[in-house]
Amino acid sequence: MAKYNPRMIAGAVIGAAIAAGATSLYERYFGASASGSGEDGKEQCYGVAKAGENGCASANGSHTCGGLAKVDFSGQEWKLVEAGTCLKLGGKLEAFDNASAPDPAPAKTPG
Repeated sequence: MAKYNPRMIAGAVIGAAIAAGATSLYERYFGASASGSGEDGKEQCYGVAKAGENGCASANGSHTCGGLAKVDFSGQEWKLVEAGTCLKLGGKLEAFDNASAPDPAPAKTPG
């Protein structure tokens, strides 16, 4: 019968616990999971969040917390929406660069 080193077993258990904890924290704070959605029936939708209403970290790493988006509708910011509605809202399922996007059409003035 093989002898097991108690330190090796303890190290493996601690390592597994750290990995599980890190995965859980990542999913909680970055809103990502293996399936790409943060909650059941929801999906991350880029380009639809208004300033200060983003879900969590920006895709380009400019910040790491929700509510820190500086501009409306950035392709680097996301928020959770009902699954299947992102494209209908004008968003995308992956981060995108919209820095060169044209300005919205100016409002018509009576005249």
